[in-house]
Amino acid sequence: MSLPGHCDQAESGTRTDCRSGILRGMRIVCSGVPGRAGGDSHYSYKIEVRRENLAKTQRAQRKHRGRGRMINWFRQNGRMRWRRLRRCSQVGFLLLFVGLPFTYLKGQITVMGTLASLRIGPISLVDPASGLASMIAAREVGWTLFSGMVLPVLLALFLGPVFCSWVCPWGLLSELLDKILWRKVGRIPSWLGPLRWSFLGGVLLLGLASGMPLAATISAPRLMTVLPMEIIFLGGATAGTLGLLGLLLILEIVLPRRLWCRALCPVGSTLVLLRQRKTLTIDWSEPTCRPELEGATCFVKCPWNIDPRHMGPRDGCTNCGTCVERCPSGPSLDYSFGRTEPEPPSGLSLPVITGK
Repeated sequence: MSLPGHCDQAESGTRTDCRSGILRGMRIVCSGVPGRAGGDSHYSYKIEVRRENLAKTQRAQRKHRGRGRMINWFRQNGRMRWRRLRRCSQVGFLLLFVGLPFTYLKGQITVMGTLASLRIGPISLVDPASGLASMIAAREVGWTLFSGMVLPVLLALFLGPVFCSWVCPWGLLSELLDKILWRKVGRIPSWLGPLRWSFLGGVLLLGLASGMPLAATISAPRLMTVLPMEIIFLGGATAGTLGLLGLLLILEIVLPRRLWCRALCPVGSTLVLLRQRKTLTIDWSEPTCRPELEGATCFVKCPWNIDPRHMGPRDGCTNCGTCVERCPSGPSLDYSFGRTEPEPPSGLSLPVITGK
C-alpha cells in the first residue's frame, strides 16, 4: 500500500522517495518506478484517474450548489417566497401562449387554443365563465362545452381561484401597472361584493337577450391569448380585440385600484363563486399571531386589501400567498384546505343566583 509522499517499488523490494503531488487540494499517491520502463505510464494513468474522479466530484458539487441557489431563491429563512414562485408561473404561462401560435406554423396541433378554450390532445378545457355564457346565449346545454368545463370546475373547487393570481396574463399586467402607478388600496368597500354579483348576472342576462356570449367576449385572458394568433395568421390584430383591450386598459388606469380584477371580471367572479368550505384557502392560527411585531403587514400587503384573519369565502381571495410570505408571526398564516374554526371555551360558566 502506497503512503502519501512515497513510491513503492514492489518487484525489487526497495523504496524510493519522491515528491507527493498536489492536484487542486487533493494528494496524489504514485506507484511508478523512476527509470523503469512502464513506470511513467502507470504513474500518468493514476494521475488521470484521480483527475477524472476529482472532475466528477467538482461537477456534482457545482450541481448541488446550483440546486441550493435555486432553492434559496424561492426560500428565505425557511419560508417560501410565494411571490417569486407565482411571478415565475405567470411569466411562464404568458410565454407559453405567446409562443404557442408559432408552433402551429411547424405543424404542431397537439396543444391548441386560448385561455378561454384549450385542447391538449384528446382533452378539452373550457373556462367556466365562457362555457356558461355560451350555453346561456345558445339556450341549450352543449355537451362538448359541458365536458370541457368539468376539469376547470374541479380545479377551482379544489384549489380556489388560483387562475387569477398564478396563470392569468391580465393579472400580471394589472400588477405591473399597479406598481408603476404607485396606487395604494383602501379598505374593500361594502358595495364591492354586490357589484361583483350584479355585474356577473347582468353580463349573463345580456348574453341571454342578445344571443352572444358576452362573458367570453370581454374575457381579458382570452383577449390577451388570442392577440398573438391574430397577429401571426391575420397579419395584425382585429379592431375588436384591440378596442376591447384598450378599453380594459383605460378602465384599469381610471377606475379604483384593480377594480376590474376585484369585481368586474366574469372569469374571476365565477371562480370565486365556486369556492367551497374545504377549498384551498389561507388559514389563520390565532394563538401564534403577533401583530405587534410589525403591525398587520399581512393585511397591508394584500393586493386586494383583504384581512386574512377574518375573511369570508366570497371576499375574493385568490390564494396568491402574499400574506403568508409577509406574515411577521411566521406560522400564523399558511395554506390549508378549509379554515380552522375557533375553539369553543373549555368550560361553561353559569350565573350564580343567590337569595337573600
